[in-house]
Amino acid sequence: MAWSFLMLVSLFPLPLCAQAIEWDVQAIRAETSFRGLYVCNDDVAWLCGGKGSIYKTIDRGKNWIDCSPGSFPMLEFRSIYAEDAQIAVAASAGVPAILLKTIDGGKSWKEVYRNDSPQAFFDGLIFRSAKDGIAVSDPIGDSWLLVNTTDGGDSWHDLVKNNCPASLKSEAAFAASNGSLAYSDDGFIWLGTGGATGQPHASLLIGNINSSKWSRIDTPLVTGESSGIFAVDFSQYPRGIIVGGDYKKEASPESAAAYSNDGGRTWTLSNKQPSGFRSSVAFAKPAGKPGIYITVGPNGTDASTDGDAWNRVSDDGFHAIRTSPSGHLWAVGSGGRVGRFEWK
Repeated sequence: MAWSFLMLVSLFPLPLCAQAIEWDVQAIRAETSFRGLYVCNDDVAWLCGGKGSIYKTIDRGKNWIDCSPGSFPMLEFRSIYAEDAQIAVAASAGVPAILLKTIDGGKSWKEVYRNDSPQAFFDGLIFRSAKDGIAVSDPIGDSWLLVNTTDGGDSWHDLVKNNCPASLKSEAAFAASNGSLAYSDDGFIWLGTGGATGQPHASLLIGNINSSKWSRIDTPLVTGESSGIFAVDFSQYPRGIIVGGDYKKEASPESAAAYSNDGGRTWTLSNKQPSGFRSSVAFAKPAGKPGIYITVGPNGTDASTDGDAWNRVSDDGFHAIRTSPSGHLWAVGSGGRVGRFEWK
């Protein structure tokens, strides 16, 4: 499938956060909603979604290879990590809660973890190195299920037991974009939550792989049955960005973004909000340009240099966004759509 590579054209240079982004969009499986995305480099990316679907490209999206594990045709795969074009780990959202790994580019998959609890539901999967990763599931009872690997996903073990703060009534993490979990090189773990009833604001749970101590931090984003924190970004630590809102009110900009300058201990609601509910956020650093945060939701794309003021840059909406190491943008969404944008 060929890309047309639409380029940004502007007679007068604008700050990146105010420039229009013209996504080059293609639909590779129209009946499927994609929510998981991992970009290895400018050429190699993996994505996953409903109906047991997993795809990869090795040529910048010109062609997509179906790597779907045939043994799980009805599972939702919403989280994926890839080391390269050959090695990848995927997590299912739903029962059974499983983790799969491939070492042959998706030709075959091995089940490396399973939890058959009806409450288990993987929301996020993230690696900080080729060997070290964590995955989070909705709480079982009032205990969060977090598992980790130190061997590249070959084996998984309980990360915490009764140390992470007990979940609140109806509290969970959202699996909209594999964005609710962040993991730093120093071992810090940030988990954004939502769905809780009986409290006004969504919580951020902060822990460290090297410690049993966890903290529950109050944020300015509202929480409720369909609202809360949907994505967390600490790639520019100690600055952090959280985005979310109410997914049943896609066009509402109320309580959709906030930022922190102290590693997530305190939060400030963005002065100029994104233009609707947002499910994913990523930081891009194009060559020769200042860094920029990009956030997406079903009704569009917004950008910000600092997380405080957001500008709408595209009407194209997606569920998840990631950046390549060189700063180019990739996104996936409903209708089997994949979007790509190269800064010029």
